[in-house]
Amino acid sequence: MTDDRAPAITVQPRSADWIEAAVLAGGGRLVEPADATAMVWTLSAAPEELAATVAANPQIEWIQLPWAGIETYLDVLDPTRTWTNAKEVYGPPVAEMAHGLLLAGFRRLGQYARETTWTRGEGKNLHGASITILGAGGITRDLVAYLAPYRCEITVVRRRTDPMPGVQRVLGTDQLHDALRG
Repeated sequence: MTDDRAPAITVQPRSADWIEAAVLAGGGRLVEPADATAMVWTLSAAPEELAATVAANPQIEWIQLPWAGIETYLDVLDPTRTWTNAKEVYGPPVAEMAHGLLLAGFRRLGQYARETTWTRGEGKNLHGASITILGAGGITRDLVAYLAPYRCEITVVRRRTDPMPGVQRVLGTDQLHDALRG
């Protein structure tokens, strides 16, 4: 039995059971686009399909986009609807992966995993390393926190040069080449 007062949400295109399960777990009810007031859009690179779906369903008031970046959809966005994205959703898991990849890269883990005997030590310490990160969203904030115990010298390159906690230098995008030196 469904609650007709629950938000009427369509998932388009239908692509994964877990997305629909999340809508239901969040208190929504799944409906066809013609009956929806909200839509979870699941394609990352199909603005023309999104535009057609929105045009065919003008009653949809709120649209959830699948990623943090919305550049693909800029031509579709309009001020008559509420548009949301997945900003901040991917921060912890992606920062964790970046942290692991930094450790693996600095220590040449791939090379050591293929060795059949102990070899002389190679690689670099992450402790005290100079790290440059492009962008300053949620992923960067989480990664900077993961790197704090290593006391890295962190430079962030982004559009705005406002200071960031845990970051020694914030440079504008016009200084990217300077940031990568060393």
